[in-house]
Amino acid sequence: EVKFRLLEETADLPQLALGIRDIVGTGVFGSEYLVASKRFGALDATLGVGWGRLADEGVFSNPLTNLSDRFAQREIDAELGGELATGSFFSGPNMGIFGGFEYDFERWPVTLVAEYNPDQYLINQVNGELPPASPWSFGAKWEWVPGVVVSLSHQHGEELGLSISAATNTSSTPPRYR
Repeated sequence: EVKFRLLEETADLPQLALGIRDIVGTGVFGSEYLVASKRFGALDATLGVGWGRLADEGVFSNPLTNLSDRFAQREIDAELGGELATGSFFSGPNMGIFGGFEYDFERWPVTLVAEYNPDQYLINQVNGELPPASPWSFGAKWEWVPGVVVSLSHQHGEELGLSISAATNTSSTPPRYR
């Protein structure tokens, strides 16, 4: 995956980024996106448009097809991957919308999260799985102690998730134990 920041967030403008996922893979997980993020006090909002897996619930036609017919079809190479697949970038008949919100509580180390993800996991459906019940996911993150976060989520209207993650600063000298 590669992501380029095109514009840094200011008081008036959102941060703007362009990204490509599964850049040298098979294309099965491939998607490209243009995304904007803006913080409004304790609320952080993100809204983007995407191609590939991010267009599974296509909202509108791909405007790039007006420039070239090359953008009308998206090819997936289900082989081993490992080659830069520039021919499929920003292609496909549709584009989708994705986004989300995070709200940080000032008094507590808790963040509420809501996300809209149009990915229908089509490769999973080929293997007999059902599509997600909903494109919406919701969750809460709690910073238990500095650097340790516990998250609880309800994903796609059907699955519960629990995760614990820890972060440390590897550039600082670790404490010495005697």
